Amino acid sequence: MKTYLRILSYARPIKVILPAYITLVILETLFNVASIASIAPLLEMLFKENIAPTTAVSFPDFELSMGFLSQLGEYVKYYISQSGTKQDILTKLCVLIVIMVVLQNLFSYLGNLILAFVKSRVIIRIRKELYDKLTALHLGYYSDQRRGDIISKLTTDALEVEGVCTNTFNTVIKSPIKIVIFYTALFMINTPLTLFTLLVLPITGIVVGLITRKLRASTKLGQQYLGEILSIGDETVGGLKVIKAFNAVKFIRLTFGKINQKYGRIVFKIDSQRELSSPVSMILSFITLAIILYKGGMMVLHKESALSADMFIAYLILYGQLVDPIKSLSRVVTYIQRGLSSGQRIFDVLDTQTIIKNKSDAITLHDFEDKIELKNIIFAYEDRNILNDISFSVNKGETVALVGPSGGGKSTLIDLIPRFHEAQSGEINLDGKNIQDYTMESLRHKMGIVTQEAVLFNDTVHNNIAFGINASRGEVVEAAKVANAHEFIVKLEAGYDTNIGDRGMKLSGGQKQRLTIARAILRNPPILLLDEATSALDSESEKLVQHALENLMKNRTSIIIAHRLSTIQNADKIIVIKEGKIEEEGTHQELLSNKGIYSKLHEIQ
Repeated sequence: MKTYLRILSYARPIKVILPAYITLVILETLFNVASIASIAPLLEMLFKENIAPTTAVSFPDFELSMGFLSQLGEYVKYYISQSGTKQDILTKLCVLIVIMVVLQNLFSYLGNLILAFVKSRVIIRIRKELYDKLTALHLGYYSDQRRGDIISKLTTDALEVEGVCTNTFNTVIKSPIKIVIFYTALFMINTPLTLFTLLVLPITGIVVGLITRKLRASTKLGQQYLGEILSIGDETVGGLKVIKAFNAVKFIRLTFGKINQKYGRIVFKIDSQRELSSPVSMILSFITLAIILYKGGMMVLHKESALSADMFIAYLILYGQLVDPIKSLSRVVTYIQRGLSSGQRIFDVLDTQTIIKNKSDAITLHDFEDKIELKNIIFAYEDRNILNDISFSVNKGETVALVGPSGGGKSTLIDLIPRFHEAQSGEINLDGKNIQDYTMESLRHKMGIVTQEAVLFNDTVHNNIAFGINASRGEVVEAAKVANAHEFIVKLEAGYDTNIGDRGMKLSGGQKQRLTIARAILRNPPILLLDEATSALDSESEKLVQHALENLMKNRTSIIIAHRLSTIQNADKIIVIKEGKIEEEGTHQELLSNKGIYSKLHEIQ
């Protein structure tokens, strides 16, 4: 129930929407009943000599009772029959029925407009809240998540949650109102017969409840399988070259086939459970209808009550109108169960604590003036220590290089500075203040980051360079020139307006990396964090990118993770990290003379 109420909160303002919707449903249903009830005098006129009441009937005083509705019907019958021939009366009745049907559908349309409004509000709100949360969570959260499962929550799960709200309005609210109004009309026509029909409602509810009891667990499992399918699809598209190169097409197809079969089986199970509730309720309803037809028919034939043939026909039509809302009520349980499962998956994300966030009294970092200082940094992932007691400083304008064997924690160390991760102990100070005292936005604004993998977006060259910045074309071009990217950009089919494809697939590795450098140059940051920016490039591309990096690092404070030691020989300080610890520290010449790890790495290269 807690999950259900939380989902409904996305349809706010309920206090405004709900009364309007209920009013429209009541009006729609009343005019539906009235149009059906009008059939009785129409039949009476066709099969009897006179339909007019024997005495004059005045318009009744309004009161909320079945008596008022009965008197109103008598007045309408009297009014119509007072003038004209039977043909005139027939014309009036037909026009009246058309007017009531038009009004019924008008109110139905207005109610559906409210539903459409609720639907759009819910889907916008829940996706925005989920997306905002996904962008706010720390990077460590995603190491335990499959990307396809996250996409599934943002798409299919959000749609299921939206369905809970619309089904609540359309069925949980609308169907009971219709049932109450239709049953009120049925009681007005014949009470004993209507009391008998009420027996089917609890029977239907019990049977449908038994059928759908296990539906929620099946639905949750189905959504998990769908997330795995999306993950495999995403990995396949991104790694198709590797899949083909290693002749792993059959293997990946087999992997996909297994999860696809699991999903197919669970979908069949869900659908079979859901669809069974509808025919069961229909069968029970029509069995009751058949019994009513027999019992009511006997009443009419043997004149056991005041029920006339024309009113009995109207009674049957009215009861037939109950089948659809009863059927909807029996099915809504299954749809809401699916929505609750999806809602819980979404709320699991929304309820995840944002570990890295701004302090309530965080200040804005306006300028970097002195140095970056790391003191006794310890970082662990789960039970495994990545960094152990790391301490060093970088003065303004210095270039510090981090080198060492793979897996030593160099990339993790760089990620701590812009607060992508948070150390378990120790502190990182910038200009004498802990970086946690600054807002993350202002801290990261002072940093330019170039990673080994060139992260680009399916957009134009201009928009990728100016990502997150409102920059002019001239500023973008200048940044591209400094990054040695302008020459190849102008040769593209549309120059700076060329779309580079998904993840920059239309560009070479060196071209992509130079665009990321241009992006960093455009921000003009005082601090640079370079994570093996040239390690994945060929010699020619490396030379161009290295020259771009040198342009980028001029008059800036730089921390570089170096794979090729030749690129960092002129660094002010080189720090050798092995297994999360600082093993050596000094200039290129000092470390060579020490004959330690750095010297061995240099000899190998």
